[in-house]
Amino acid sequence: RENAYYNTNLENDSDCATLLGKPIGDIAIHKNLITQYEANGTHYGVFEISFNGHLPDGETLSISDVVPSSTSFTEVNASAWSCTSTPLQAGDTLSCQIEGPFVTIPSLTITMEVNQSADGNITNCARIDGEEITYYDTNLSNNRSCDMIEIPCTTGSCVPLSCNSDIIIVADESSSIGG
Repeated sequence: RENAYYNTNLENDSDCATLLGKPIGDIAIHKNLITQYEANGTHYGVFEISFNGHLPDGETLSISDVVPSSTSFTEVNASAWSCTSTPLQAGDTLSCQIEGPFVTIPSLTITMEVNQSADGNITNCARIDGEEITYYDTNLSNNRSCDMIEIPCTTGSCVPLSCNSDIIIVADESSSIGG
């Protein structure tokens, strides 16, 4: 080193600096139907909301989940989270918050009760809310997640998906249909 000939104190040739600012990372939300069951004629689905990513010290993560029509949220299991009280009815919003630090963000589960008049598929979505997360979240496209619960047909309004007879459709050149 050339400096060695002129510098009599090589111990003070380095310094450290602290960079201030928020950490950069990605927090992703995943909503999955983990089980569904029937009890006393009522259909239930249990959804898990899980996360990829970490939550820095002092940061708050907020999520929201609107209760779909023909359903209610009867229970939320969310240790370490602070959530809206249940039960919640269709159109209500479940809101939950958690404050870091978490290397792994704890998941939570929601039990959904389906009204007996519901038929078909019901989609339920959860999303990450808040400007505090979007400030350092590098991928905002994975901050919403949905899953679906299939409800067995219980009313006369359902259309069966299979037929017991063959149907033949014949079209002639005039595009009229006959058989």
